[in-house]
Amino acid sequence: MLSELCRKHSTYFEAAACARARARNIAGGTMTQAALAIAQLCYEILLRDRYKAKVACERRVVTEALPNIVEVNTKRRGCLGATIHPYALTA
Repeated sequence: MLSELCRKHSTYFEAAACARARARNIAGGTMTQAALAIAQLCYEILLRDRYKAKVACERRVVTEALPNIVEVNTKRRGCLGATIHPYALTA
């Protein structure tokens, strides 16, 4: 659980570093401001809802926090890999 949490945290910081460096992705573009904003929002949601989602999961109930964390995971695995994902948002 802790290692997964660290990976989620690192996505935003990696995205920010790639944006600062104007790193190129597989498609040859650079990260858009929208992709960086999504990464930041996902990080903020993770910080806000991580504990509530963990408790909800342990109690086998669905609360607002649980789908928020599922959405963060989905977004972070999709367009947030903007420097390496071939279908990422590019400029």
